[in-house]
Amino acid sequence: MQSNAITNLKRLIPSSSQPGLEIGNALNSNLGNHVDLPQDYVDLLSYYGVGYFTVNDSFSLQVFDLITDPGSSSVEEFLGYAREGHLEFPERYPEVFPTIPGLLPWGADDQGGTYYWWVDGDADSWEVIADIRVKLIRYRYTISEFLLALYSNELREVFPSINMSDAKLNYNSYSI
Repeated sequence: MQSNAITNLKRLIPSSSQPGLEIGNALNSNLGNHVDLPQDYVDLLSYYGVGYFTVNDSFSLQVFDLITDPGSSSVEEFLGYAREGHLEFPERYPEVFPTIPGLLPWGADDQGGTYYWWVDGDADSWEVIADIRVKLIRYRYTISEFLLALYSNELREVFPSINMSDAKLNYNSYSI
């Protein structure tokens, strides 16, 4: 059953292609230990596909493919950045997946921000960690709750120069 947040996100930003994908729910084994991904994420990909949100026809935020083999390569790159950050600044960057608890990237934006889950406990309770402008912010949201709040203009700290209330929002999917 889909959450209210993803239902509301679908109303706010309809899918242009509506792929209706049947995908698995397990993290690609190339990325580390076996874990089931949050159902919220699986529902998001099933509806939108892997791709990116746009604001006023400009790239805004990419949602990574954590399930298929082709998608794992870009995620590995962001895992590498997080590991480097942890080694260089352990007081700022916590442990990184496959260490649990640890950060697991699920997206990145056009402003240099990276979005993670804090992998700890049941996947459906993982929280979003936003690494924006050299600052980690923890949100007690699922991925769809976070995206809904972001694109409903409730998280002004993420994209402070954009008023989402007046923006044209869209989602472009790649095929997976």
